[in-house]
Amino acid sequence: EHIGKLSLICELISQVRNRTSFDPPSPLGQQLVLGQGPGLKGFLDDGESLKVEQIRSIVDFVSLRTGDQDYSFCVIEHAERMTRSAANAFLKVLEEPSPRFVFLMTTRHEKKLLPTVRSRVQTFRCAAPSQQQLKTFLEQRVGNPVLVEELLRLSVGRIGLALTMKEDEELLERMRKLFDYAAIVGQEDLVDRFSLADHLTKKDLPNADLLQFLVYLSGALRRQGLSDRRSQLAQVQRVYRLFQDTQVNKRLFLEDLFLSL
Repeated sequence: EHIGKLSLICELISQVRNRTSFDPPSPLGQQLVLGQGPGLKGFLDDGESLKVEQIRSIVDFVSLRTGDQDYSFCVIEHAERMTRSAANAFLKVLEEPSPRFVFLMTTRHEKKLLPTVRSRVQTFRCAAPSQQQLKTFLEQRVGNPVLVEELLRLSVGRIGLALTMKEDEELLERMRKLFDYAAIVGQEDLVDRFSLADHLTKKDLPNADLLQFLVYLSGALRRQGLSDRRSQLAQVQRVYRLFQDTQVNKRLFLEDLFLSL
């Protein structure tokens, strides 16, 4: 997440449409943000599943564009959000491709897509930039060297997260606290650890923050040496996948994890 997949899609569409770099305030930029416009249909991530009715609406959209000489685009962010019935409906659209109509999709979990869908698309795997590349990028946009180092540490290589924290002081402060929690959790007594587990699993705390805490905890364990922490690191990664993919009792699993530290 937060490494620029959707930004890459926006850049590609802008180059095809306007032969220029993507400009968010432009009419095309606003259409991409809204997920709709001439020759453009988008399903941007709103935290909800993609339903079959939404996917079926693509069929009508395609039929309206068949006479167009320009390329038309359908953007689907986090395509793994499709329900099973939506994925099957989407497969039917892919099986009958329309000329000059392009699907551009992102996913964080490629294997969650139907194998028959994966076999009909071209895959581009995006990786996080190196620390040096990210540092150079941030130095060009952030005047404060101390903040650059902090953004490097807190973003864990994710350029989108670094840029968002630069603009959002509240988010930056939340990430600071989560990083500090991860650094000291193994040093706290059991009562304090259970108190932290309660705090991190409160309903008003975004699940994304809990996942980010686990990312920071993995980093803290790695810095302490893999030879001593290998089993604990594997447990953190297992809990991360559980929290990401399933509805489980998060407090119970987090307490169990903290018992092992």
